[in-house]
Amino acid sequence: MKKIVTVQKRTVSYQCEVCGTKYRSKTAAKRCEKRKLEEKLFKIGDYVQVTPWQVCNKPGKRDKYYPPKGKIVYIHRPQLPDDEYENKWLGFLKDHGERMNFHVRLYRIRFKCPLCGREHEREFYAPELKKISK
Repeated sequence: MKKIVTVQKRTVSYQCEVCGTKYRSKTAAKRCEKRKLEEKLFKIGDYVQVTPWQVCNKPGKRDKYYPPKGKIVYIHRPQLPDDEYENKWLGFLKDHGERMNFHVRLYRIRFKCPLCGREHEREFYAPELKKISK
């Protein structure tokens, strides 16, 4: 019997200290860290209304839309914006070229469907939210 020993490749990665994204090069990580940070517009416990209406999927209530109103229960750490965020929320802005390189936040909202009474938790970006009083 022959003994074969394999040595795994050692890889080095660099992490952005703002969003935690890992990169293979130090320059890419530093470039990510230089991105601006989106202002924290809301805090945990704030009551907000969500701009995109949600649909109730309970039998008998299907295809009925409502504007969710709820409370912020969690705020994610800053992260890189995805294509949906950049196209949907920044694509119509004149200064979108500058704002596309921000670190953005996701807010988790807990709300109750006014049609069926079910409680939901979903995540939304800041442009989708409007602060309201309880």
